Amino acid sequence: LRHLTELGDLEEIDAFLAERTASGSYGRNDNEALTEALGRLSPTRASKLLTAIITRNVTAKPTACADLLARSASASSDPATLLRPAAVALLQSLTGDEPLAPADIQGHQPTKPTGGMVVDTLRAFERIDPSLASHAVEHFLSHRTPYPIDRVLLPAALRLEESAETRGHPSVQSLRAAVRAHVRQRIAEPLEPSADWRRPSAIACTCTYCRDLNRFLADPTRSTWLLKAAQAARSHVEGSIRSNGCDLDCVTEERGRPYTLRCTKNQASYQRRVEQRRRDLEHLARLDGETGDVARG
Repeated sequence: LRHLTELGDLEEIDAFLAERTASGSYGRNDNEALTEALGRLSPTRASKLLTAIITRNVTAKPTACADLLARSASASSDPATLLRPAAVALLQSLTGDEPLAPADIQGHQPTKPTGGMVVDTLRAFERIDPSLASHAVEHFLSHRTPYPIDRVLLPAALRLEESAETRGHPSVQSLRAAVRAHVRQRIAEPLEPSADWRRPSAIACTCTYCRDLNRFLADPTRSTWLLKAAQAARSHVEGSIRSNGCDLDCVTEERGRPYTLRCTKNQASYQRRVEQRRRDLEHLARLDGETGDVARG
């Protein structure tokens, strides 16, 4: 595609995009070359091809398509007119209003949304049609499973707030306000270490060993539990401790047979909350514009 663009072969560029890219042979690494190639075609034809590319690929590769639309919107002389069909195709797929594209041509699972995808989507939509940006933010905020605040929306809000180009947009301000409220609510929660030896105990397994583990975790007076059992049982308990993130340090004492698993309660959950508080205070300061050193998501 780069070579075709350098040669200025518009007929072959058109064919390549229509027959290959718009049929599903596409990835994010193509976007720089695609943007340049689309810029060589007439605006009307480029708009139709861009819409076809996004429509065909957005279900499996929403992050790549959002990046492509953002690049195209930045390069377009009339994004409101030329790129609105492509923007609508992206929005409809993200919101689930209408499943426009089949599965990836190679059977790949759709990529998960990222903060970068949210940033690219809002930057593109604000250039094309701000009402689409507002609609997108409403969807992001009301669908926390695909768009969790801490993993997706917080990094996006930080990046958008950092940019003088985007921070004043209503959609960005709506996103910032929701993220800021989430962070402030968590900061307001009490932050104190456990007053006794009671620790979270929600082991789902109901075997004898895991029931004993649950009772130990819930006991406010015991700091240590010794499990003298065969290796299979010890390994099973250690697996339950790891998978449930229990506040326990474990060591196997290799004296006598069978060996003994020594489990000692620690303050891991509290330390995680302390670290979360530190990050929350830092992020709140950034959202309030108190520092320019914004972490990128």
